[in-house]
Amino acid sequence: LLSLMLLPLVASAQVNIGGIYYELNSESKTAEVVSMSTGKYTGDIVIPMLVSCDNIQYSVTSIGESAFKYCSGLTSVTIGNSVTSIGYSAFYGCSGLTSVTIPNSVTSIGDSAFRGCSGLTSVIIPNSVTSIGDRAFSGCSGLTSVTSLNPIPPTIDSNTFNPYTAVLIVLKGCKAAYQAANYWRKFTNIEEISENTVVIDDVWYELNSESKTAEVVSTPLGEYTGDIVIPMLVNYENIQYSVTSIGDEAFLGCSRLTSVTIGNSVTSIGEDAFLGCYGLTSISVENGNTVYDSRNDCKAIIETESNTLILGCANTIIPNSVTSIGEGAFSDCSGLTSVTIPNSVTSIGNGAFSYCSGLTSITIPNSVTSIGRYAFRNCSGLTSITIGNSVTGIGDHAFLGCSCLTSITSLNPIPPTIDTSTFYYYLYYTAVLNVPIGSKAAYQADYYWWYFTNIEEIDVAGVQGIQVDKDQNAMVYDLNGRRLNAPTKGVGIINGRKVLMK
Repeated sequence: LLSLMLLPLVASAQVNIGGIYYELNSESKTAEVVSMSTGKYTGDIVIPMLVSCDNIQYSVTSIGESAFKYCSGLTSVTIGNSVTSIGYSAFYGCSGLTSVTIPNSVTSIGDSAFRGCSGLTSVIIPNSVTSIGDRAFSGCSGLTSVTSLNPIPPTIDSNTFNPYTAVLIVLKGCKAAYQAANYWRKFTNIEEISENTVVIDDVWYELNSESKTAEVVSTPLGEYTGDIVIPMLVNYENIQYSVTSIGDEAFLGCSRLTSVTIGNSVTSIGEDAFLGCYGLTSISVENGNTVYDSRNDCKAIIETESNTLILGCANTIIPNSVTSIGEGAFSDCSGLTSVTIPNSVTSIGNGAFSYCSGLTSITIPNSVTSIGRYAFRNCSGLTSITIGNSVTGIGDHAFLGCSCLTSITSLNPIPPTIDTSTFYYYLYYTAVLNVPIGSKAAYQADYYWWYFTNIEEIDVAGVQGIQVDKDQNAMVYDLNGRRLNAPTKGVGIINGRKVLMK
């Protein structure tokens, strides 16, 4: 009889191992996480796969009922890949919990398991989970995304989630199944992602298990915001992946993105990857990148081999070594109020400065030979432009939508090739076209330039590639050496140099 009474004591015992309390089962060699005998768990908790007691190893298979209940000081939990169940009220009322990692081994999440975890903003339910209990995530007022990786919708209850405040993210091809499933169908916003898509430190990646590489992709949660750091390596389920690419449209329309730092392993940036990120104020590529750089702390991305600036922002300073400004490089950069294009630049790509509404004037240096389509389209703040004497072609719609233009200066005596839609049509009647002395007739004879009704000739010999505002305080002389009270439109002499004054 005595031996029978002792059996439960032998089979089960509660111990503290590494600051976490476990109920050990000596027969099955398993361990269950339980509540502390006194006090509460706090900080960051990592629940291991195995624990050892008296030289015996135990597999941690469950998180017991109320194990972390009301542990408001708990901030993050990483659950080992041996745990199969999360018990009733296991994390109930852990209001400080902001991150929980549920492994692929878990099959069930109990009633009220994470109820009242108001600090949780996202949760990923692995594909092993088949059931989630009543009110498991009820009262998680901060929860904005729920990712369920099981192609077959787990069994849930009507009160498991609040389906009206969170985005439900499911695997590609599974949206219809969730829309048809009881209670899951209540989610008003369901998005699909690839099976290999994961989120690490708030950045979403597409992982390639064969090459062990990762590509940055768009977030299904709307948009990226704030400061983003794209590292050289990411770790997922104890496997390291090299971040080699930023996918097409990865940051498309992320207007609240303020800065981005790109690791030295990135060798590919997709089409329109940063289009519409008009809130960007800082861009940098880490040293050692073999394809891209941010030389001279220019706050831009430059293709190293071609010296092409492919992405700029409001604070970009274009280095003297840049030879071309790429397609859409500054597109939608409404915070850009001024830019100096150095004499090293020979081409301005399609849409390079489109929708830069903050620009008021632009001088295109004599080194530039071509201006692409839509290059300055809808730069609605532009009042004056100076086009260098080497420009031979300006693409269609290049200045379309620049409705405030009053002065256009073309320094090439041979009219560059333009299209009927290169400029806003009524500018032909409202803007002054300044051309070199002796070339007015050539412009008037050109198939499209002749539309300008007000063409004036100016002396451009020796004109520097700079502009001077009329109200600038400077000693100004006309070409006959007479001092002027203030800068006036046309060519003058300032500090011994001929300048074009706007």
